[in-house]
Amino acid sequence: VRTYDEGNIRGVKEDMETLLTFAGLFSAALTAFTVESAKQLQPDAENATVFLLTTIALHLNGSSVERELMNQFRPSPVSSTSKHVNGLWLSSLFLSLVTASLAMLAKQWLR
Repeated sequence: VRTYDEGNIRGVKEDMETLLTFAGLFSAALTAFTVESAKQLQPDAENATVFLLTTIALHLNGSSVERELMNQFRPSPVSSTSKHVNGLWLSSLFLSLVTASLAMLAKQWLR
């Protein structure tokens, strides 16, 4: 019985090590995708700069601000697709890290 239990524990430990390795590599890849994808959540800095400078220039010249001109340079809102994709990336990363944490707890328990 003892050798059977030791064999089972050894097999589970090896499985946990494999899971930890996979979770670590998967989390690293997800982090890279999340960092690149998060850039889509920020408004275009060039458009915002042009919008602000145009507003300042028009106010300094004393001319009325034309709505068409202002709307042309107004920063565009973040698309819902970008929000959903980033949410999926982040939730996947969270689940991967939770899985790795649970595997660490199970490995500690098996000692």
